[in-house]
Amino acid sequence: MGTDRKTWRLPVYLPIFWWVAVGYQAISFSYELASDHNYFASVMSAAIWLGLGWFYMTRPSVSLDGDGVTIVNPIRRYRIPLSSIAGFDDGWLGPRLNQTGGRNITLVALPKSNWAYGFGKTTRADRAIAEILRRRDPTDSSKS
Repeated sequence: MGTDRKTWRLPVYLPIFWWVAVGYQAISFSYELASDHNYFASVMSAAIWLGLGWFYMTRPSVSLDGDGVTIVNPIRRYRIPLSSIAGFDDGWLGPRLNQTGGRNITLVALPKSNWAYGFGKTTRADRAIAEILRRRDPTDSSKS
């Protein structure tokens, strides 16, 4: 196994979308304040956008090297040896890495749309999973 390191992060368009949405929210909120409306919905919406911003700006990533996989999610960081990876499942926020001990970890940095799931399209998440499985079993050609 080589010592080269491969890292996957969230796509660039997600933080850009977040900044556009926050700008829109700021304009909407200022309008609500100036026109003396009930601004409860704007405050709740701003809280949701700030929560999503925290989620995206924590820079989730998945890094693969010769020894294992490092998963950086918004709340925790995991280091998983390649030998303890049992497989992958589909998840709501991204694919789930299944460990041999029964623990599942969601790979937030590798989102896959419902459209891709429904139509069976290959995405960046699928290519990353194939690379991780290939590094786990370099002699097993059925995993690619």
